[in-house]
Amino acid sequence: MTCTSRATGPITEGVNPKVTWICISVGSTIGGLVPNLWGAGALSTSGLLGVLLGAIGGVWLAVKLS
Repeated sequence: MTCTSRATGPITEGVNPKVTWICISVGSTIGGLVPNLWGAGALSTSGLLGVLLGAIGGVWLAVKLS
């Protein structure tokens, strides 16, 4: 009896990896620059949180585009 499993889950099925990485890159860049509007540094807590939220938003956008 053979058991095969897929590494991808149902959410990421059919998502182009290039589109995903482009969206993550753009989202994290924009998310990291937004705190600069109110004078926060790039390595501040709000800057790192912006990068994280931007990357999550990029993954969400990539899934919606695919």
